[in-house]
Amino acid sequence: MNEIDALMRTMLAERAHDVPEAPGLLDGVHRTVRRHRTRRRAVASLAVALVMLIAASVAWSVERDDDRLVPTERPSASPSATASPSPKGLTAPASPVSLGRLPDGFSSRPTVTLDSVRSWTLTTTRVSPPATVEVQVSTVELTERTNQGSWRQYATTRTIDLAGTPATLSVVPHRPDWPDAEHQSYWGAYSELTFARRPGQWVRIEAYRGDDSSADPAVTEADLRTIAGGLVDRPTPVEDLLRFPALPAGLTFGSLEHSSDAAGVQLVDPASPAASTNRPYGGMQWDLPRAPIVVVAGGGDTAAQSVGANTDIHTALTVDGRTVQSYRSGYPKRQVLSVSLGEGRSIAVSAADSLGLSTEELARFLFGITPGPDLPN
Repeated sequence: MNEIDALMRTMLAERAHDVPEAPGLLDGVHRTVRRHRTRRRAVASLAVALVMLIAASVAWSVERDDDRLVPTERPSASPSATASPSPKGLTAPASPVSLGRLPDGFSSRPTVTLDSVRSWTLTTTRVSPPATVEVQVSTVELTERTNQGSWRQYATTRTIDLAGTPATLSVVPHRPDWPDAEHQSYWGAYSELTFARRPGQWVRIEAYRGDDSSADPAVTEADLRTIAGGLVDRPTPVEDLLRFPALPAGLTFGSLEHSSDAAGVQLVDPASPAASTNRPYGGMQWDLPRAPIVVVAGGGDTAAQSVGANTDIHTALTVDGRTVQSYRSGYPKRQVLSVSLGEGRSIAVSAADSLGLSTEELARFLFGITPGPDLPN
């Protein structure tokens, strides 16, 4: 099973959480998937590509007078809707928060991804004992999740005082003999701490093993308090995966994440009601009609496949002296284009026909996107 197959299965497992759960129905899925947030990180770069199911109006700055695209105007509705400049183009906006004090062994250089227009996740890991900590920072209130399957039956939730601020702490204890026949949906020890850090900013800190083992990650309540108290108001850049010369008029970065061999970016309308959520655009929401533009880069045919292309049916075209592959899309009324990045990598874009972009215009849009140094090989 290749990584695309694995990500597809993981994505479908994520979607299973929205289905009313009959006793035992999802136990096997939960055992396999292990963690909501681990699933989300793995799914996102594939899932964001599959979000591309709607028509929207988009404009892009180009040199040709006959193109139906116009110069970009960056959205100014909120700080979260502003792209960050890089030396060679725009990237997703930085997290407004940095990690400070951490328990011994955790890396002080987290991986930072953009979950949605208004939410970031900073991830840090420890080698021994193995553990993962994720800090989600959101400008939309983070409330108790109700769609996380049966793991909550093992959790104890209480309100604690966090330096004068009420916080919600949920803990699934370590059970060395689980999962067993009676507790098949037990994923292992897990804890999360959720609180309002300041007006308009919410934080959720999650700790878990991060692998298939149900061994104790050994992250205590005191550790979570240390992480919470150490957060600093300092921007932390997201990974520099893909760079854009400009953003289409009225659009901003909706998500930017990656797997081990692919990266995905969504450009969205920040005024859309769905863009106001702190829930990720990937994962279980991949089929909602929200992302006017989706771009995916990866090895071989990974990029085109993950935006729904039938890679067995394609045509080589020449646009402005460059070769671009045009694919039949697995979704109706869509076109998929792909260009080589060299060294066995490619970049693909999927667009609805109703965007009104010709193949040549879409190709020029694609030509303007360049890989950043953090793009997986």
